Amino acid sequence: MRVAAAILLTIPLIACSTQTASPPPPSQTASAQSQAADLRTHLDLLLGEHVMIVAKESVAAVAHAYDYPAYTALLNANSSDLTKLLAPAFGNTAATHLQQAWDAQNGFLVDYA
Repeated sequence: MRVAAAILLTIPLIACSTQTASPPPPSQTASAQSQAADLRTHLDLLLGEHVMIVAKESVAAVAHAYDYPAYTALLNANSSDLTKLLAPAFGNTAATHLQQAWDAQNGFLVDYA
């Protein structure tokens, strides 16, 4: 019984006494992963914002509300931010083509509402 208790007490002590290892040196792969993570995070934020703006703009359009032009301007700013985010990653030409398609789709969404 004492041997079992000693073993049970020793296991947590061994588990807690880990040696600290030095962090691995920064590499180009880590930098690339960080840039990709930043792109995904910013893209997620912009797309989430886009959904909310389209929803609010659609409600304003249906209700003929006074804030419709403000939401339209905000939607255009969101599209511009998206283009600025994607241009370094995919090139200016691809970002411009995406913005044109994105703006057309925004128009279709609002017209549908």
